[in-house]
Amino acid sequence: MDFLSNGKKKYSLATLQLAPIIDVFIIIIIFFILGSFSNGVAIEVPSLLKLPTSDLSEKVDISPEVILFKEKVQFKFIEEKELAFSSVRNNEVLINKVKTYLQKLDARLKINGTSVNLIIDEQTDFKSVYDISTFLRQLGFENLSFITLKEYRKEK
Repeated sequence: MDFLSNGKKKYSLATLQLAPIIDVFIIIIIFFILGSFSNGVAIEVPSLLKLPTSDLSEKVDISPEVILFKEKVQFKFIEEKELAFSSVRNNEVLINKVKTYLQKLDARLKINGTSVNLIIDEQTDFKSVYDISTFLRQLGFENLSFITLKEYRKEK
């Protein structure tokens, strides 16, 4: 009998093996690190993507309007005739007219940023919408409102 234990049995403490626990945590960390890396953003637009539509063609506000339909663009606020979508980016006359329009805008309208209403019909593809919206941003428009109609009806 052990004199130091006062007649009580000695229990040995359970030892905790840290090496396997550390290995498990390292594997989990590696899994999360590898899962968070990507080589860029790949957005696939579904081929049957349907934009939300409106049956009403009410004006949203007094913002200028740009109409995009069937590969044609019309800048109504500068009374420009319909242009082929492909020729808009390189049209210096059009770019200068839009920039002049933006410079002449009343300061009260520019407080919350310059706005434009982009009117699109349902048949317009996503790439055209993206291209024209980035073009409008480059020209100086800060707020884009999208108005999607089932079918664009020309005003007479």
